[in-house]
Amino acid sequence: MTLDDGFNLNGCPVIPYNGEYIIFSPFRRKIITTLENPKNDSQLISYLESKNFFGKENDFVDFGTGHCGLSLYPAGFCNLKCVYCYANSSGSQKYMNWSTAKVAIDYYYRNLNDKPSFTFHGGGEPTLNPNLIKKCVDYITNQKNTEQYDGLFKIVTNGTAPSYFMNWLIEHNFSISVSADGPAEIHNIQRPFINGKSSYEIVTSTIKLLVDSEVPFGVSSTVSDESVEKMEDIVKHFYNLGVKNLRIEPLTECGRCETTRVKAPTMKSYVHNWIKCLDLAKEYKMKLLHPAYDAIFSPRKRFCAITNQKSFAISHDGYISSCAEVTTKDDPLSQLFIVGNVDIERETLNFSRDGTIQKRNVDDILECQNCFAKYICAGGCLSRHIRRTGTHLKLDKDECYAMKEIISDAIIRIYKESKESKICE
Repeated sequence: MTLDDGFNLNGCPVIPYNGEYIIFSPFRRKIITTLENPKNDSQLISYLESKNFFGKENDFVDFGTGHCGLSLYPAGFCNLKCVYCYANSSGSQKYMNWSTAKVAIDYYYRNLNDKPSFTFHGGGEPTLNPNLIKKCVDYITNQKNTEQYDGLFKIVTNGTAPSYFMNWLIEHNFSISVSADGPAEIHNIQRPFINGKSSYEIVTSTIKLLVDSEVPFGVSSTVSDESVEKMEDIVKHFYNLGVKNLRIEPLTECGRCETTRVKAPTMKSYVHNWIKCLDLAKEYKMKLLHPAYDAIFSPRKRFCAITNQKSFAISHDGYISSCAEVTTKDDPLSQLFIVGNVDIERETLNFSRDGTIQKRNVDDILECQNCFAKYICAGGCLSRHIRRTGTHLKLDKDECYAMKEIISDAIIRIYKESKESKICE
């Protein structure tokens, strides 16, 4: 039996393993095995139903009834020249102004029915506009009287900000994600300064500052076809620096890739090395993160809040994007994901498109209906599928392959660990 023999049983993954079938409930964190194919075993299905094994509609992750996430892109330029930059950021200085940020924040609060969440991200490096970030934080915490809590503020940074500003972020309880690609010989090829010089030293210094501060943070790494076979070296490198949370993902061929000609790794090589890294990370007591793991115990019908139109991003020049990876009008996907603009004069946001394709639900995707990973993968990242296939009507087979392999590996690991701890029913 192979993964092609896997399927979902009332929403729960069923995968073949060692002559048996593993049935996993992400809804109840329960797992069982059976020798016979459970698809037509009415007696087993009735038993599992009596044990509340299967999920109900209210068991799926709900991204909220109001806007649950606002991303602000303070700068539309960058001091690095990463070879795979999806935004193809340049050194031409482009800043978000306070009026744009304030209108977006006010609109967000007017439509909020959930805990607020703010991310400073962008098609450039957000810390290049530190004064705007500080003003936003002051406005949100003081003028909006928002109670501070872990996760209220997040930032994705390239790690080149001065130490005094990194310390300011720490003092204001930011959740911090640093983009770094590993040892100097990998990082400097993929993420040099815009003048071509090494950025490794300053990024490593930032990581050490965060480690020494004992604050929770993560590192996000990208691998190409040249660096994919060095993924274990990347894990070892960050372990030696004291990093506890690491995400390694393959690059998406878009943006600057068109001119640098850097290539994505094959999904087969990426998955093979990712699974090896998972074993290494376990030995090191590190968390190795992946989108497939984000929902192992949090089944969902939509891949992210954006596909429920509950989150949006504001570019430095005031455009509204429904995808964090589509940040400029020059992006080929802007016609799909740029859905409006900030209207400073009227102090509101104008949504000129309804974002119909972003409303996709995995229940509506034909290719997903019998997939064992249906409610964990939830159809995957919409923009990445479109970049690979050229249409929102198809799923990319390589993306699907990676998600299925990593999710099935996760379920098998859960099964083995549950047997060892005797929590498996």
